[in-house]
Amino acid sequence: WAFADSILHRLAPLWVGARGLEFTWDYILQGLEANANL
Repeated sequence: WAFADSILHRLAPLWVGARGLEFTWDYILQGLEANANL
């Protein structure tokens, strides 16, 4: 469950950001940075 929870927390901002009207690279970079910090 911890694995799925961590994935959810990393993909949720990307999903919400991508669905928003003001999609920017910040969401993608934030997600990549979070994965790099693993």
